[in-house]
Amino acid sequence: SFVTQHFRGGRSWWAHLWDLREQWRFFFKGKSTRAKILAAELKFITRHLDSLRVILVGASQGAAFSNTVMRQMGEVRRMYSIELGILFAHMSRRVITERTLAIDSNGKRPDPMAHRDLWAGFKAYGTAPFRWGQCLLQGKPRKFSDCISVPGHEYSWEYPEVRKRIENFLETRFGVKKKVEVGLL
Repeated sequence: SFVTQHFRGGRSWWAHLWDLREQWRFFFKGKSTRAKILAAELKFITRHLDSLRVILVGASQGAAFSNTVMRQMGEVRRMYSIELGILFAHMSRRVITERTLAIDSNGKRPDPMAHRDLWAGFKAYGTAPFRWGQCLLQGKPRKFSDCISVPGHEYSWEYPEVRKRIENFLETRFGVKKKVEVGLL
């Protein structure tokens, strides 16, 4: 097996600003040029590697991106996805097949971002600048996105419900019987 991380955008502030139009279009309309590109790349790879099976794993907006890629893939039978806490704005566009594991609760509490609890989202985004500034003042700088914390919208491998559902999905689809060690980002 091989694990790689796909970044939908750049890492600098300039790259985020440059990408804003694409992100707004994706949030409100569910259309993504980058999803089409990734789907085309995956179709090419799976066409040329007969035994390859691909699992897309995404959380929140990444889960929506994964679902968009899966819709672009059509009937490629060797493509699977694990979608954790898809953002509420994408629920109406979401397509779930037998190759998709959709988890919208971490088993500890309902996910407010999947279930349109806007107050929890506003509170998390409103307090994030203060957490970010506090980390800077303490000499422990963090990415701004790491300072956005919405209780219930985290999907840790240590949560029994998350782990059990993923392990069951992998065992059912791939016959994986040994203990699975995966780190979710």
